[in-house]
Amino acid sequence: KRYHLTSVSNTAVMRNAYPQEVEAELARMQDAALVPLKKLREGCYLDPAERERVVRYVVTMDVRGPAERERTSTGLAQDGEILLGKLYAVGGEGTERSLAQWELIRDTGLGTERLDLLSELQAKAQEGKDLAVVLDNALSASRDETHRNSGFSKLTGTVRPSEWMAKALSLMEWNALRTDSDNCYVTSDNPVYTKHDKQHIDTQVIFPLSPYAALRFRRGEQGLLTFPDANIEVVAEINRTTADNAHRFIYSNTNAQWIEEFANASHE
Repeated sequence: KRYHLTSVSNTAVMRNAYPQEVEAELARMQDAALVPLKKLREGCYLDPAERERVVRYVVTMDVRGPAERERTSTGLAQDGEILLGKLYAVGGEGTERSLAQWELIRDTGLGTERLDLLSELQAKAQEGKDLAVVLDNALSASRDETHRNSGFSKLTGTVRPSEWMAKALSLMEWNALRTDSDNCYVTSDNPVYTKHDKQHIDTQVIFPLSPYAALRFRRGEQGLLTFPDANIEVVAEINRTTADNAHRFIYSNTNAQWIEEFANASHE
């Protein structure tokens, strides 16, 4: 897989990727986070409300990335269509039917990657809701080829921030890792990603904020926000994992030769 030089304007703009109401909600979340993100880049502390806006923004960026969008538009949507047929075939009435449908969803594994979806469907099942109708209504929200999966995506939380992930980030220690003009961060079309060590003990969520700052969430003191200076080794490691987690594009504020070599080496 080889990389070539291009521009952000040619690769990073996608309009109407989601229905209008979803795009509006995403824009609202992004706008709300602009000030606190700027404060983080400048080394300023945040109040609780600003921290919450950053969390919502980071989680939204995680679930709306191109890899997630591609996965949703293929696998999840196909699974949803197949599952509908199975749900309609489940006999029984009322709560009994709904619980049987929920067990089918659980055993099929559709909800295992979306724990919030699984909990939501379980609650609806206990209320006696017909889950086949719930999913069918979601899938029917838009049947044209461009947005045929929109309702299902919303239901599964693809563009809705996941509550459990938001809570996890809120409980982590935050480090805004700052660097200088000679030692810059790169970013990618998948800017938020999770990084594990070999023992899965030090789990981190990384989000490059600018060429000179990267936000790192990690296990540590709850509510702590620090602004440590990142040495060349730390920046290089974050850049390496950023490249490894890129979907198609890596973005940098310089077109130095080492960027192309670094990107190519990361995907050989």
